Amino acid sequence: MNKLSHKYHEINSLKNKFIDSALIVGTVLGFASLIPGLINAYSKSVIEFHTISDFITLLLFLSIYFFRKKIKLEVKTLFILLGLLLFIFTDFVLLGIFSDNKIFIILFLFLGFLIFSLRTTLWFSLIIFIGYIVIAYLTITGFLKPSVDANIRAVSIEVWIINLFLITIVSFAVILVIKRFNDYFLKLIHDLEETNKHIIEKESNYTEIFNSVSDAIFIHDMKGNITDANDSMIKMFKYRKDELLTMDSKLLNPGFAPYDFEHYNDFVKETLKNGKSVFEWYPKDKEGNLIWVEITLKSTEIGGENRILSVVKNIDKQKKASLELEEYKNELEYKVKVRTEELETLNEELKANNEELNILNENLDYQKGIIEQKEKRLNSIINNQGEGFGINDSNEYFISANYRAHEIFNVPAGKLVGMNLKDFFDDKEWVKITEQSKLRKKNIRSSYEVKITLKDGSQKILIVTGTPYYDDEGNITGTIANFRDITERVHKENKLRELNEEFETLNEELNEANEELSAQKNTLQDTLNQLNETQNQLIQSEKMASLGVLAAGVAHEINNPLNYIMGGVTGLETMCKEQIHENKERVKPIMDAIKEGVRRTGEIVNSLSHLSRTGNSIKEDCDINLILDNCLIILKNKLKNKIEIRKYYNNSSDIIKCNKGKLHQVFLNILSNAEQSVKEKGIITISTEINNKFAVISIEDNGEGISKENLSKITDPFFTTKEPGKGTGLGLSIVHQIIEEQKGTIEFKSKIGKGTKVIIKLPNN
Repeated sequence: MNKLSHKYHEINSLKNKFIDSALIVGTVLGFASLIPGLINAYSKSVIEFHTISDFITLLLFLSIYFFRKKIKLEVKTLFILLGLLLFIFTDFVLLGIFSDNKIFIILFLFLGFLIFSLRTTLWFSLIIFIGYIVIAYLTITGFLKPSVDANIRAVSIEVWIINLFLITIVSFAVILVIKRFNDYFLKLIHDLEETNKHIIEKESNYTEIFNSVSDAIFIHDMKGNITDANDSMIKMFKYRKDELLTMDSKLLNPGFAPYDFEHYNDFVKETLKNGKSVFEWYPKDKEGNLIWVEITLKSTEIGGENRILSVVKNIDKQKKASLELEEYKNELEYKVKVRTEELETLNEELKANNEELNILNENLDYQKGIIEQKEKRLNSIINNQGEGFGINDSNEYFISANYRAHEIFNVPAGKLVGMNLKDFFDDKEWVKITEQSKLRKKNIRSSYEVKITLKDGSQKILIVTGTPYYDDEGNITGTIANFRDITERVHKENKLRELNEEFETLNEELNEANEELSAQKNTLQDTLNQLNETQNQLIQSEKMASLGVLAAGVAHEINNPLNYIMGGVTGLETMCKEQIHENKERVKPIMDAIKEGVRRTGEIVNSLSHLSRTGNSIKEDCDINLILDNCLIILKNKLKNKIEIRKYYNNSSDIIKCNKGKLHQVFLNILSNAEQSVKEKGIITISTEINNKFAVISIEDNGEGISKENLSKITDPFFTTKEPGKGTGLGLSIVHQIIEEQKGTIEFKSKIGKGTKVIIKLPNN
């Protein structure tokens, strides 16, 4: 606004300079016109009317010029126009249509339009027009007679020169003004363009700052209509911006006092009076959730209009904590009061029982003596037992140890107290101690085997039994430990094991086939154990329908390999009764069958091992295509003869940093759901692609689809559309949680009767 006012001031200054210049020119012309008249009057001894008129005009121009700085532009211009009008009509009266000064009519109107409004200029034009008509009428009717002959004037070179001079002066004045104003307006346009550019930049910065502020901000007019809101406002109240711009400040009304619209208006009035007000409020968001906020209202002017700027700060957590603290304070004060009354009662009772306590103190001294005797006896028992005994504090420092403990740890008598248990363990063994200490803090007694390293470098193997150690107040402050040295026993067991190995080596040739079979049985047993462990992990982590899919797939796929192996076992048991060399050719097919069974079992177990991984690391190399194929192997029994799998994998290897086990869990769950949604025969389409930011996995089926009302609930815990007993409703909830843990997103698109499409995006970092 200041810049615009400055421009208007510059324009008026330019006009003022032009008028001042016009005064100078008019004064000079007045002198030029007056001198011939004065000479003529002197020679004829008669002063003519036009000479008096020229003198008055000159006097008027001189007066205005000398007082030009004190006279307003409009007043100054008005006097100049009056002088011109007198100058023009005087010549018209004398010469009529042959007046030399009629050219000044153009200058008269030009000056009027330059300084005054168009309406005022039209009034000036009307005056000229009426004057022209009156003089023309009086001349035509003969009332006014021109003072010169028209024919003589037409051939007078003086008249032509004067008219040419006047035309030149008026034209030059008009051109000069137009040129000056044209140059100035071009400069003005350029300045306005620069100003507009700065305004756009400032508006862009304002918008960026407006939307980056963490507090919610909205602006409303004096009627309460919201005119603008930032992104934090949209996030806090969960409305879209187009919805907010159709609402008014009543959106802050939760529907009950003192947080209703009337009370809010009171704060608006206070803001208009004082310029600012701050208060706490309790509005609802779009979903109906109540939020404690602090609102700062500020009266401001935006775009020339009065507005209320509202800054809304979320204080929900602080306010609720404050209310809870206040409630707790009141409750505490009440309890203190009650407790004080109880203590006063107890004090009276204590006074009454003071004599009885004195008697008890005497008995206490006697009991102390007995306790000291028992402690000496207990220390004697502890120091003479065959096992090491020690008490450690919560930081594993010895605070007590018997003689046998000093022998086990190879430390001089009395030196073990104050030493740390960690001094006798390497990092690997110390992990066991740390885990056992955690059990002790949970009041759990346990026994475990550890290996200690003595200062001379030798090692011992101990069985440690740890029991929680309590202080006088019943708090667990350490561990009571019994140390049993089993080093010699372990060495003997190892020696016995070595002798057994030598004995088994002597029978190696005879039992070669049996050992191979035993190894394969052990592999199968490990496989079955791993499968059981995987099932237990799935039950513990998901508690969902994937257990049934896994059990069915494993039961079917592992049955045939078991037949191979069991057939081989039966054959070998029969032929072991005979000489193996004589049946070499008959043994070979059986052994091949066993190997084929083990290979196929290993393939299934490899797929399941990825699924059963329980690590939480997300920094693993994960081949998306390979993980999808592993899941298809597990579901092979469910898919065959029912589902056609169409794979559109990315040509390059889709390797990202993620958690393998959890990705197997996600894809297995989604593929299982896709299979279950197809009632008879159908198609499941799997596609993968990868770019610089994301790996995108799409799994689409043409099954029954999910209704619109259920689509938004499918990731809710325990929500399921399956029949009772066929689903827990936890599968997709855990899938959603896993994807979020991996910093990814999951999207569901579905139509009833058309099928469902699941799109997963995982960061490619």
